[in-house]
Amino acid sequence: MFCPATRIAATRSDIPARGTDSKILYVTATNSQDAYSLSGGYTNKDNTITGTVNIRQNKVIKSKFEVIGTKEKMNDLAASIADKAAGMVK
Repeated sequence: MFCPATRIAATRSDIPARGTDSKILYVTATNSQDAYSLSGGYTNKDNTITGTVNIRQNKVIKSKFEVIGTKEKMNDLAASIADKAAGMVK
């Protein structure tokens, strides 16, 4: 069984390794009004994974985007989500 959310969560640990230019800092919980969080869902059909990602700030959806990938390239899909989200936050 696979779970894109699990792969994305695993990718978070790689974010600090991307260097000091990263716009993302992963924390398990925060009360900061400036913090963003990711939510969403996915479908899996014929080996194609389509994910809808919401970027939230203070529980309000600020942006949405869709990603498409395959089960064989889950790590690439997770990295793509993290990179795209980082590029969309201000």
